[in-house]
Amino acid sequence: MYEIHTFPALKGAHRRAGLLGVAAAVVAGACPCYYLVPLLAVAGGAGGILAAFGILFSEYQIPIKLGSLALLAFTAFTQERSLRAACELPANDL
Repeated sequence: MYEIHTFPALKGAHRRAGLLGVAAAVVAGACPCYYLVPLLAVAGGAGGILAAFGILFSEYQIPIKLGSLALLAFTAFTQERSLRAACELPANDL
């Protein structure tokens, strides 16, 4: 639309390409009226799901934190053991 309005002297193929671009944008859903309602429906559904997860995680906050702490301690312990075994220098027999 900008090109059509700014360059009114263009004739032929340039003008048709501009109008075809506008028509393609409308068909592709570039008009907000075509996708606003489904977008709001999806956003509302996602908000409800996130609210449910928030309530669930708020309710079970302590067990989740304890489980995370146990997982962190286990990972650190096993990593320490494997690194110590991999980096151990062999004893020299003198």
